Amino acid sequence: MKEDDRVRLVVEKEKYVREGVHKGANGTICDPRNINGQWLVSFREQDGYMELACIPVKEEDLEVTWEAPVCKVGANVLFFSTKEKYSVQGITNGMFGVIVAQGEDEEHWKVKFILKDGTEKFVSVYDNDMQPIRDDELDAYKKEVERELKRRQMR
Repeated sequence: MKEDDRVRLVVEKEKYVREGVHKGANGTICDPRNINGQWLVSFREQDGYMELACIPVKEEDLEVTWEAPVCKVGANVLFFSTKEKYSVQGITNGMFGVIVAQGEDEEHWKVKFILKDGTEKFVSVYDNDMQPIRDDELDAYKKEVERELKRRQMR
């Protein structure tokens, strides 16, 4: 388990019920640290908008329902920055790339992008300017970005 994984509570315990959280509740791990065998989990109301509770939950009381992607070599990423340092290199918001190496520090990655003319561009990207994407979700992300770009062009 790790931060941003989606989880389900698999037990009914009084300490969770006091917070309004019952067996079967879905939540998201919202802290990268596992402290004393517990994860901080944000549970939302059924509609998903309002937070019901953000509580520590024992790891054995949870099951992962969706594993969040991580930045690592070989990971697909969605680039979402509008910073000039990228745009002057032809890298723009909504482009997809692949991490090819760790950057000069723990916060940067060397990412390969394919430009519109078909050439490859290797750029050092700050990890907060991109989002890793699970391989099984890449096509869905690409379709969504295409739809959004078309919608913006129609305005």
